[in-house]
This record gives sequence, structure tokens and C-alpha cells, in this order.
Amino acid sequence: MMGRAASTRLLPAAALAAALALGFADLRAALAGWLAALSFASAVPLGCLLLVAMMRLVPGRWRMVVGRQAERGLALLPLVLPAALPILAGAAWLYGWAGASDLGAFKAVYLTPVFFGLRGLVILLLFTGLGIALPRAGTGLAVVVLIAFVLLDGVLVVDWLMSLDTDFHSSGFALYVLALQVLIAFSFVVLMTEPDPPAGDVRLLGALFLAVQMLWPYFAFMQYFIIWSGDLPKLAQWYLIRGTGPWGVAAQVFTGLRLAAVFALLFSPVRRDIGLLRLIAAASLLAGGLECLWLVLPSLRQGGGLAFAAFCLALSGMVFLARDHGARPPLHAIGEG
Repeated sequence: MMGRAASTRLLPAAALAAALALGFADLRAALAGWLAALSFASAVPLGCLLLVAMMRLVPGRWRMVVGRQAERGLALLPLVLPAALPILAGAAWLYGWAGASDLGAFKAVYLTPVFFGLRGLVILLLFTGLGIALPRAGTGLAVVVLIAFVLLDGVLVVDWLMSLDTDFHSSGFALYVLALQVLIAFSFVVLMTEPDPPAGDVRLLGALFLAVQMLWPYFAFMQYFIIWSGDLPKLAQWYLIRGTGPWGVAAQVFTGLRLAAVFALLFSPVRRDIGLLRLIAAASLLAGGLECLWLVLPSLRQGGGLAFAAFCLALSGMVFLARDHGARPPLHAIGEG
């Protein structure tokens, strides 16, 4: 039994090491796969940080329904910084702007590997500290968390994802990814809900899930519509790359899953069935993983297969680590206070 437990604990390290080892074949592709996995896995604790901060400020029974599971997600936040270290340290190999000579004056200063790594390190350290303090703090800290998170999470999103293509810029991109993070986090909350919750709690959970699901199509479509209607060729190219071939199919799949979830949740019998809510949450997580791949991997000119392998290995390792971390005693639930 002890040998089996020890081998189980070695699985995350082995999977993560294998993902990094792929860098010997193609470092940029391996880092891109790691970034896609990190973007998906980190969405749970980062999204839960926002949810828990909102719970401190918005009263109601909803805190009893989702509070404990949101804090379980928040407890994973200390794992994000170690998982991000390969990206913070490997920016010079992953991003095309590293060492480029045709950047503007501001980008030439802002987009440097050292400054990139320092920004990410400081932001993730701040988020980790806020996440540890928040469950037992008052409303004042919750206000600080909400403001700081929206601003600084936007910096991370621009650094990690949008800067993969230096010709692409969108003022709505950070909010679009924020909606994706919250949706992934809330899907985690739904999946982790107790097996047989009271009927009233299920109805409330379903109503909240519908509201969260509707955030994604709004922010995703608004960014697309503004770029396309503005006839901005350089920005539209970002979508054209992701709208052809396998990536076009991937976009249709995760968009279809998102819209199907919204449609299904419009019906009250679905919102009252915890089994159906869990099924929709699982589909939402599948769509989220596919969307993170869609955001990152098309920036590669080659090595997509290796990057996908690195994504699978890195995500498996991160999930195993999160599972082991979740076995520890959780933070106190907000609803019990």
C-alpha cells in the first residue's frame, strides 16, 4: 500500500518532467503546450479568487451553495507560481518578441524576457498572498482583491497569451479570457458539489451556472464583432489563423458546447437536476481545455503535435498535483462564518 501511494505521488513529477523533456526536441513547442495547460489549470484558482472575493461583498444564500467548493479551488492558488516558472523563465524561447528589432519604443522596453518574468513573479506572489488572506479577511480586503485582480489578471493575460502575436491587440481580450477563467472555475465548483444537495441549492446553483455561462458568449462575440466590423486586417488575421483547418473545427466544437450549455440551462428541469448540471460542467471543462489550445498553439508555425503532447503531459501532472493538494484540510467555508 505504501509503495502504491509513493508511486502515485511520483506520477505528477514524472508527467511534468516528461513535458519539459520534450523541449530537447523543440523547446518552443514544448513551452507552448505547457502554456496552454497552465492557462487552463490556473483558471480554477484564479477564477475562484474572484468568486470568493465577490462572496465577501454580496450577501445571500449563494455563498452557502458555492462557498466551500470555491474555497477548495482557491486553496490551489499556491501551485500556480511553481507551475508558471517554465513560462516565466523560458520567455526568450517561446515569444517572438524576444530579441525582435522591429518593435515600437514602448514594446521594446515592455517586452523583454527579464521584465516579463519579473512582472509575472510579482503578480503571482501578490495573488497567492491575497488568496491566503482572503477567506478570513473582511470586506475591505475583498474590494482590494476585486480591483487588483481585474487589473493584474489582465496584465498576465496580455503577457502570456496576447503577446504570442505582437501584431494582435484588443482592449477586450483580457475580459474575454477573464470570462473564460470564471466559467472554468465555476464548472469546477459544480463538479465538486456534494453528491446529493438540497433541491433549493440545486436550483440556485443552476441559475448561477446559467449566468456564468452567458458571460462567455458576450465577451467572446463582442471582441470578434468589433475587430471584424472595424475591417482591421492585422487583427482579423489572428482569427483567420484560428478559423481554418483543425483549429477551425476546434473553434466550432468548443463554441457549440458553450452555446448548447446556455440553451440547456434555459430550461428549469435541467437547472434542477444536479446530474445534468455536472454533465454540463464536464462539457464546459472540455471546451475550456480545447479553447486554451486554440488560443496558444496556432501561434506555432511547426511542432503542433509535440506541443499537444506537452499539453497533455503537463495538464495531467498539474491535475494530479491539484488532487494531492486538495487532500489537505480545506480553508474554512465562507458560508459557515
